[in-house]
Amino acid sequence: MADVKPFSAVRYNRSKVKDAATVVCPPYDVIGPEDTDTYRGQSQYNIINLILPGDNAAGDKYSAAAGQFSEWLRGRVLLKDDSEGIYFLRQTFLFEGRKVMRVGFIALLKLSQERGILPHEHTNLAPKEDRLQLLRKVRANLSPIFILFKDKEKIIERVFNKCVRKGKPLLKIKDREGIESQLWRLEDKESIGLVTRKMRKKPVFIADGHHRFEVACNYLMEQKKADPGLGDDAPVNYIMSYFTAADSDGLVILPIHRLIRGLDRNTVSGLEGALSRYFDIESGVSRQSAFSLLRRSRDNCCAFVLYRKNKFSYIRLKDGVILDRIIEIDKPKEFKGLDVTVFNYLILKGALGIEFTDYDKISYMHSADEAINAVDRDDAELVFILNPIKINQLLKVASKLEKMPPKSTFFYPKILTGLTIHKFD
Repeated sequence: MADVKPFSAVRYNRSKVKDAATVVCPPYDVIGPEDTDTYRGQSQYNIINLILPGDNAAGDKYSAAAGQFSEWLRGRVLLKDDSEGIYFLRQTFLFEGRKVMRVGFIALLKLSQERGILPHEHTNLAPKEDRLQLLRKVRANLSPIFILFKDKEKIIERVFNKCVRKGKPLLKIKDREGIESQLWRLEDKESIGLVTRKMRKKPVFIADGHHRFEVACNYLMEQKKADPGLGDDAPVNYIMSYFTAADSDGLVILPIHRLIRGLDRNTVSGLEGALSRYFDIESGVSRQSAFSLLRRSRDNCCAFVLYRKNKFSYIRLKDGVILDRIIEIDKPKEFKGLDVTVFNYLILKGALGIEFTDYDKISYMHSADEAINAVDRDDAELVFILNPIKINQLLKVASKLEKMPPKSTFFYPKILTGLTIHKFD
C-alpha cells in the first residue's frame, strides 16, 4: 500500500524572506498568463521563477530554473531543514458563506503503481514532457501532489490535535484569495511512526498532480536505466505529497464548466429538440431558478444548466434512462453515471455532434459567472454549468482502476507551491 516517510524539506530562509506570502504561488497548471508577471513582481525569489521559468541567454528555460535554484541554495535564500519531519498544513477558507478548515500533512510517498496509488483522471502528453524536462534539470519536487485516503481512524486529526496545533507554526500565510495556510513540522519519532505505520495499510488516491506523478515515475525509470545500482531508498524513488482525509469536511471539489463554440445556427436552434430524447427541459427559467434547481439535483440526479445569450434552461436526465445501456463504452456503471460522462456522450457527442477531444470547440472554466460572461461577449455560443463530482464517485471509479475524463474535478483550495521542496541529494 502507501509507503510514506518523513524528509528534510528545503524551505525559504525567513531571515532572507521576511514575508513568505511574496514567494509562494499556486501550482503551475492553474496560473494564467496574466498572473505570471504578478507573482514575479512580488519578489525576485518567488517560486514561480522555478516552476514557470523564463529563458536564459541560451533560450533554455529549464536550465534557467536549475541555475536559479542553485543560486538560491548557495545564497541561503533556501535552506534544508537539519532534521527529518512530517509537515502539517492547515488551510482556513470561506466556502458558500461558511468558514472551513482542512488539515493534511506533507511527506514523501514511494513511487510504485503496485503499492495502491490510484489515479482518477487521464493526462495529456504536452504537460508531462514539460514537467519532465524541468525535473531533469532541477532534480527536485517543487510542488507536492495532492493525495486522498480513507481516514476512518482519524489519524490526521489525532496527531494534529495532540502533537502539532499547540506549537508555533513555521509560517502563516494569507494568499490573494484570502485563504490562510499554516505550516508546522512534526519531528516526534513516535508520532511519525504512527502515521507511517497506519499509511502502509491504506490505498491512496491521486486527487491532483497526475502529470507530476507520471513524470516522477518516468524519471525514476530513466535514473534506474542510467544507474542499475541505484538504491531502492534513493530520494528519486519518492515524490513529495500532501495527504488529507477523503471524508474531511474541508475537502471541497468544485465543478469545471464547459464552453462550446464554432456551432452553426441550425445546431443551436435545434439543440433542445435533440436534448429532449434523454432529458427533461425547463426552458427560459430565471438564472436564480436554474441554479437553485441544479443545486437541489446534486444528490439524486444528473442535471445541467444550459446558457445561451439571455436564456437559461435547466436540463435533467429523464427518469428511467438506463445509462449502462445507452452509453455504449466498455466502462463500469460507476463511470457511466458521472455527470461529465453523460455530458460527453449524450450532450456533446449525441446532441451536438462534437467529440470531447475537439479542443477547438470546447474550453473549460471554473467560474460559472465568467463562463456566462464569455457567452455574453460572444466568445462562445453555449455554456453548460455542471454540478461537482462527489467524493464517493471519485473513489468508486478509481477503485475500479478507471480514470475519469479530463477536467472532471477541481480540488479547492490548491496547495501553495513554495512551502516545502524535496531536493534529490
